[in-house]
Amino acid sequence: MKNGAKKTEPAGLDPNLAVGVFFRDPQWLFKTGVGGFLNVLSFILCALNYMLIPVAFLMWGVVTGYVLRAARAQMADPQGKLPEWNDWMDLLISGLTWMAIYTGQLLFFFSVFSVLMLVGLETKLVSAVNPHNLQWSFGTLFGLSGLALMMALNSAYLMINLAQEEKLSGAFAVNVVVEKVLASPGNFILAWLLSLGIQMAAFLLPALSVIGMFFLPSIWFAGQLLSALVLAQAWTTVPREIPVGKSASAA
Repeated sequence: MKNGAKKTEPAGLDPNLAVGVFFRDPQWLFKTGVGGFLNVLSFILCALNYMLIPVAFLMWGVVTGYVLRAARAQMADPQGKLPEWNDWMDLLISGLTWMAIYTGQLLFFFSVFSVLMLVGLETKLVSAVNPHNLQWSFGTLFGLSGLALMMALNSAYLMINLAQEEKLSGAFAVNVVVEKVLASPGNFILAWLLSLGIQMAAFLLPALSVIGMFFLPSIWFAGQLLSALVLAQAWTTVPREIPVGKSASAA
């Protein structure tokens, strides 16, 4: 873009656009089916023999990599189609990278949980006869709940930042996520809640019927894609032209 040219402000959050992009792709059913098939095959392998679990993880890595690619495509072209299933090694590497980072986040949370439990046992605060048990229990419950919510929100957008940056450092840029969320908290929190609702519906609705269970892997994968598209759309509401951490006047 040349100097002096007028910059176009990004559109606000529009979940209907993200959903429309998904279903406007003439191959959406096929692309969703591929992800669903990989999900089914991975679970079958796990059920057949525990020695095949590493192979299942590779398939989950490919599926996760495609979700990241879909988010990247949404940010690059909000009106574009879903990406193609190609360059499988790239999908595998990016997917396994995010899976490893997400596992690390879970381990951190459970480490905090374990430390609190050990402190409670050591100080006898977990005992019902301790007069401070109620305060400690509620404090721990609310503290862990708050930590879980903050980590879940942060993790969702770190995944999107990793998809956009295509660098490992993007998955650790907590400061970028915090400043973007603070710049547009309404859009970011709403998109995150919508993404959670989409994934819950994609899992619960098929489980309500026997027939739906057969389509659960594909519907669950579609839910992952739609969730990522909504998050990616919210991510672009804070323009990349404005350096995160700096004032608009310095941009």
